[in-house]
Amino acid sequence: MIDQGSPPDEEILAEFKRRQKKQWMTLPFAMLAMILLVSVDEQSGLGLGGLPAMPLSIAAIVLILGVMAFSLKNWRCPTCNAYLGRGMAPRYCRKCGVQLKR
Repeated sequence: MIDQGSPPDEEILAEFKRRQKKQWMTLPFAMLAMILLVSVDEQSGLGLGGLPAMPLSIAAIVLILGVMAFSLKNWRCPTCNAYLGRGMAPRYCRKCGVQLKR
């Protein structure tokens, strides 16, 4: 386990920042998926722009699964590759203790 009191490695900090930026870039896709799902009217069977509800629902589910798969691959500690959890701003890795932010 890395000592949390040791000075942070610049490469680790830079890699975490890149991964965090990519993680934030998934937000519009997740929002689009939610909009597609919310726009579906079960009564009429239509969704956003009068498009059929089924293809919109499938597209939303594919988007959500894609965002989840990307997050599981991307949101990992640059040092030990452990999943960093739900939060978007961890200061340390829960597994190895490496400092991720100053």
